[in-house]
Amino acid sequence: MTIATSNRRQLSEDTRADLLVALVVAVALAIGWFYKESVLSQVTPAVDPNSQFQVGLPSHWLTHELESVDTFLSAENPRADSVYKSAIVGQSFLLDPDNPTSLDTIVDRLVQRHGDELTGYHLLDIRTDTIDGAETRIVEYAYVVQPIDQPFRAAVPVVVHAFDYVIYTPTEYWILAFTADEQLMAKEQKSLEQIVASVELP
Repeated sequence: MTIATSNRRQLSEDTRADLLVALVVAVALAIGWFYKESVLSQVTPAVDPNSQFQVGLPSHWLTHELESVDTFLSAENPRADSVYKSAIVGQSFLLDPDNPTSLDTIVDRLVQRHGDELTGYHLLDIRTDTIDGAETRIVEYAYVVQPIDQPFRAAVPVVVHAFDYVIYTPTEYWILAFTADEQLMAKEQKSLEQIVASVELP
């Protein structure tokens, strides 16, 4: 009887220890998850100085020097697990007040330009949405790039999955172009949705 009682006591103590360890692990995982979410939810505002169009980027994204007068934003995610880093480019354009170009015409020209300039271009979808009250077309497409184009480097081409958000008002329009390695797009979708949701029109 003494041995059986001792075994039950030891078993009970082992169970309590296992439960305590499991609890500590669960708490640590929860703290880590909340920390990760808080970091990912931090944003850095990017503003078009000409129109005051504003969008929020994840704070860990890096911005680049702008290459054209129409471009107000160029940034990438340095943590993207690919040689091709997920990126966003923002551009703004004024419309001719006497003869404004229609949204459909702008989208048609954009699709034509992609077909002329991008390797392996494939149009996936064009759909209508509204962003901050403005009529928007979302152009979804794919193409191929060679991020490391040097002889004898073991770097295969990357299929890029892209979305162009054409945000249209009667006086001006903006294009937010989001691109990512197609194998990472599912992971980057949350960042894309947060960026789009942060848009504030002037």
